[in-house]
Amino acid sequence: MSYFVDFNVSIVKLAFGLMTLGVFITSIFVIIFEKYLPRFLIDTYKYGKFAVKNPSKFIIVVPKSWFRHFYIVGTICTGMTMVIMINGCLFGRKPPALLLSFLDVVDSKKRIPSGSAVGSVVGISLLFVHCIARLWETHFISVFSQSNINIVHYVCGIVHYIGSAVAILAEAPGFSHGAECSFSWNELTFAECCVVFIFGLASFEQLKCSIILASLRKNKTGAVRTYKHSIPTGRLFEVLSSPHLVAEIIMYMALTYILRSNQTWWFIFTWVLTNQIISLCLQCAVAWMNHKWYQNNFPGYPKVRKALIPYVF
Repeated sequence: MSYFVDFNVSIVKLAFGLMTLGVFITSIFVIIFEKYLPRFLIDTYKYGKFAVKNPSKFIIVVPKSWFRHFYIVGTICTGMTMVIMINGCLFGRKPPALLLSFLDVVDSKKRIPSGSAVGSVVGISLLFVHCIARLWETHFISVFSQSNINIVHYVCGIVHYIGSAVAILAEAPGFSHGAECSFSWNELTFAECCVVFIFGLASFEQLKCSIILASLRKNKTGAVRTYKHSIPTGRLFEVLSSPHLVAEIIMYMALTYILRSNQTWWFIFTWVLTNQIISLCLQCAVAWMNHKWYQNNFPGYPKVRKALIPYVF
């Protein structure tokens, strides 16, 4: 571990950089050379309704419903981080030496604080709200199909939420050596307040999308009646195939604006954006794949709907 610290290499940046690169390269190969690739590689990339039937025996899969675990981990990590940052930034309590040593290892001993303390606190608070909302959604609203996801997807999801919390904390004022934390609500700009509002709207829309999707598999009493896919209608589903994924991108764009001075966070944002879009030309997005899947499986699918941008793409 000392090797990484001495040479100023951030394990968090390295991990998310490699994951982003791996997903991007794999997606390009799957799109262009799918029929020439080993079966296990394709099965690693595709999951859920995109998954190939009879997957390779060389991959390990877990139930898709295990997505719930992401938000259990995320809520715990972001909640603890938020409490630590509030204690340090608002109440002036010095962080434990053990915590600083941990941050030295995972995000470099030579790290410097970035942005304002209020921006860091608002950022981690928004991420906590997001995790809480998804935790509620995945446990009490969503009806997961009986499909599986690759263990690689599962591990990456867990790493994402742990790494996101660490990324915000590591560069927050007051959590690097010799840096004091000066907190003032006056440092929160009008533009940042607007971005927080946009984040809230996107989060609300994502929740409404989940309710619509779940209702397709439930009867009037709320009991699950089917696990089949159907065409969702209502709200932004009238103009988009995947408004819930678009909402996710908007939320992370909002977070990135709040945390724009945080260098490590840009690795998180790039990872999220790559997972949702994955292409220089906005092709091969998860949203695009979802859009094409509906078009291919439902002959009467509304032509007005687009993948990411209403009436455009």
